Amino acid sequence: CSPLKRTIQTATLATSHLLIIEPDLMECDLGDFEGKPVPDFIKHIETTCINTPFPNGESRTDVAKRAVAAVNKFLLAHGKDLLFVS
Repeated sequence: CSPLKRTIQTATLATSHLLIIEPDLMECDLGDFEGKPVPDFIKHIETTCINTPFPNGESRTDVAKRAVAAVNKFLLAHGKDLLFVS
């Protein structure tokens, strides 16, 4: 699961199995948009390519690549019966 506190709380409620914290399952790093009003964030998304990173953050493509790589890593190591919480 993601290392965010709310994600760990949700995962703990969802299962009694061992939790593995995986930073690559974290949400997008919004950089300068962190804590800004939602309309500003939406305007950026609507006017930029998914490959364009948020200023001082990461792109939506980068988020997808790291999350897919993390999921694939766990599938290879632990099989198919997994629960991902992010």
